Amino acid sequence: MLYQNIVLVTIVSTLSLSGAVPTESLTWNLIKVWLPGNIIFVGMLITSMFSLKYINVAMLTILKNVANVLTASGETYFFKKQHGTQVWVALMLMIISAVAGGIRP
Repeated sequence: MLYQNIVLVTIVSTLSLSGAVPTESLTWNLIKVWLPGNIIFVGMLITSMFSLKYINVAMLTILKNVANVLTASGETYFFKKQHGTQVWVALMLMIISAVAGGIRP
């Protein structure tokens, strides 16, 4: 992952210096805005890796897909957001494929 980050920073820096891609200058206010989201994301990755000590990859995949369905259901219930039929079909296909893949270890 370190290699990927180094390559990404190199590419973005090169494009920024050449003027091909505009980037915002790094300030403390910008860092304060983005830091909580990055910490939560890194925490999610770390807890996901630690969970592999206790459950197998198939079960972890199923749980992550169920979490997406619960999130969409929560948006519908709490925020009255309506999702299209295609969203629900895609979520159900995710669950079916994860369960089908998890049947055989």
